[in-house]
Amino acid sequence: MTLTTSMTRTVKPLLDPSILDKLPYTFGGLRRALLEVFQNAYRAKATRVQIKVNANGSPLIIHDNGVGCADPQLLLHAGVSHIAQPDVIDPAGWGFFSLFNNEVIRAITVESHDWRMTFDTARGVIETPVESIARQEGFALTLDLAQPLPHWRFEIDVARAFYPFEVEVNGEALPAIAPQAEVVMDSPIGKIYFSRTAFLRDPAEPSDHRSTSFYYHGIHAIWNHLPIAAPTLKEALAIAATKHPQAKLAETIIRCAGHGSLFWEIDPDTGCRPPLPARHDLIAGPNLNAAAQALVATLVEAAIAEGRRVMASYPETIEDTRLPSEKSWVAPFLEAIALELGWTKIEVADYREVYVFEEDGLAIGMDADFGWWTRAGKPILAHDALTLTHARHCQSRREILPIVISENHQKATPITFKNLRLGEDGVGYAERIQWEDIALPYFLNDPHHPHPKLQEKIAVVFAGRSAQALAACAWKEVQGVAVWFTHYELGDLLDRGWATYDHLQYDRVQRGLKVAVAKLMPDRNLSRKLALLDALIECQETLVALPDNRKRMKMPPKIARLMKQFEKDHVQLEKAVSAHIVQLRHALSDTV
Repeated sequence: MTLTTSMTRTVKPLLDPSILDKLPYTFGGLRRALLEVFQNAYRAKATRVQIKVNANGSPLIIHDNGVGCADPQLLLHAGVSHIAQPDVIDPAGWGFFSLFNNEVIRAITVESHDWRMTFDTARGVIETPVESIARQEGFALTLDLAQPLPHWRFEIDVARAFYPFEVEVNGEALPAIAPQAEVVMDSPIGKIYFSRTAFLRDPAEPSDHRSTSFYYHGIHAIWNHLPIAAPTLKEALAIAATKHPQAKLAETIIRCAGHGSLFWEIDPDTGCRPPLPARHDLIAGPNLNAAAQALVATLVEAAIAEGRRVMASYPETIEDTRLPSEKSWVAPFLEAIALELGWTKIEVADYREVYVFEEDGLAIGMDADFGWWTRAGKPILAHDALTLTHARHCQSRREILPIVISENHQKATPITFKNLRLGEDGVGYAERIQWEDIALPYFLNDPHHPHPKLQEKIAVVFAGRSAQALAACAWKEVQGVAVWFTHYELGDLLDRGWATYDHLQYDRVQRGLKVAVAKLMPDRNLSRKLALLDALIECQETLVALPDNRKRMKMPPKIARLMKQFEKDHVQLEKAVSAHIVQLRHALSDTV
């Protein structure tokens, strides 16, 4: 460009100097200044922005082909836009002052129409001479940065935002971009863009991408193509979700949006806008609250419609705690949708996988959970108890599994106990346990939500004839619940001999359960025989493990005499005990 006249006039700032000195710092650093530059280009109806920059980022030359500024005085008139009012999109008039932060920019040169001005930012916003130049298109800025900017490309990508004009950097065209999303929804308040995931790009990495998803994540508003990470919007959405009729689903969606990405392109008719001059948030108030409610309603409606589509092909029962999602955008909250559509999730800890370990004493753990989903949505069992079974479902699998009932358990058929007796060893016995038309062989109590008729220290209630009740003692889930209760409620796993510090003695657990339930049965002779059998087996185990152990045990006189007579001959004693165990087992078999 050709200089024709120099220093023909000056322009002066039209605002109190104390305010002018502080104004640049209300915008922040270089990124905010670049955002203002790109926003001014959009407001000036530019269709192209050309940028020239060297390797260290300075000087940075930005030239747009918008309407430009005919009067340089308007640049320094705070609150008055330098862009001609009939041509401007949302005039403001503060953005130029964002460049006067001397910690970021040392010098500014501005060219537009037929004039040029240069500012030394260290001197602040002061009266400045204007040079006349040959007429040119648009508005040009040359920024001499205070520090090198090695990641200048990243900063340009961020400032470029979603503006519809083309951007050219050192001759390389960067076409207009839009929010990246899995699903785009139209709503009365503007478009909504939603994705399950988002990615943050390290500015130290080479910038060869074209997708804003690399550096936008979470919830953003888009105002005049500028994305705003608005805390007030996030708060308004969280409140709107709690007030939605399907609040649990709404809250889950908004929570997922915070981890993924949600863009709301603001319709001006909503009355929502950012405060000036920084535009770093949205103005809180009734307009934003109403928009948040509409946004949440749109998301919930779209999610349920997509959920119906995904689940249309599901079977009546899914034998897994997770639902197949077809990689749909509703996958993170598909369970919440299923619950709204009447599905029931059944999920419990798997007491078949209980184990022990040493950690400041004896500790107990569990490896796995199991469960399934059912479309019927009918509650399974009542009383909030860890109990048996979606029995009809499990009958088809020829096994019975413990479950926790669904949240709407108050509508379920209750479990009834006939002639219930409760013992002191965490065990109960009933002649019959009934749910609907199904007789249950046992009932597993829940330590957190015990059955109303059971004490908190009752682990399991057995039912049926003697043989049925004793056979149930061999089931792993029954033994697991008994171990769990004994450890946490009775606290004597070690004293009972049910566990060491590194493993469970399941054979002893089974014998202990049999002895405990036999005490509650009408046949007292059976109880005595089981107790004797347990004592004999324990004696035999002691003899095998510790042949020099001379501790007497409660035994029949014959065995006691043998122990005394053959105190030093353990082989004969062990044979005698083994023979008595065999005889007693035959007798018990005949009794049962």
